[in-house]
Amino acid sequence: MPKKIINPINSSREEDEPICNALVKELKAPNESGQPLIEEKYIERTGVVHITVIWDRWEHIPKANRSAIIRSAYAQAEGKEFSQRIILAIGLTFPEAIEGELLPYAIQPLHRRDDKVTLEQCKQAMLKEGATRLGDTGIIALRFPTLEDAEKSKSRLGKSLPGSEDIWSISLNETVYQNLKLSDLCE
Repeated sequence: MPKKIINPINSSREEDEPICNALVKELKAPNESGQPLIEEKYIERTGVVHITVIWDRWEHIPKANRSAIIRSAYAQAEGKEFSQRIILAIGLTFPEAIEGELLPYAIQPLHRRDDKVTLEQCKQAMLKEGATRLGDTGIIALRFPTLEDAEKSKSRLGKSLPGSEDIWSISLNETVYQNLKLSDLCE
């Protein structure tokens, strides 16, 4: 197999500062819902950490720079010693994470005409909760890595949108975003 040498990543791009600063802010004061979704996996035996940051704000950031931004943000928020323990730092948009099957749980509204809330209210609640728009399809997807995360979100949705408690549904399907035929969720 050929050996490929890649030039070092320019981790100090001026245009990356706003997203790095926003990530630092989120690390220092995490929100209960919304984006980004930050997952830290600690490997006890070695003391290293795997970090995954799923965030639609990565969309215009080169994939090669995302890891450096994550490491820089952790160095600022948690200290240099912690950031040196990060062995893997991955930044993905929600559509990228869905495509990679990292977010298998989906929340969808099962809206009926006689419901107390409108479909537009459901869409807005989903976006506030951290939903993403899937490309040019107009489909809105609210996805999670675990059932526990999805259940917590479903509970928050019911509380934030009174009258919607019974319409939220959780499904497990790695390709639900491809098969979603709820045209009402299209913008």
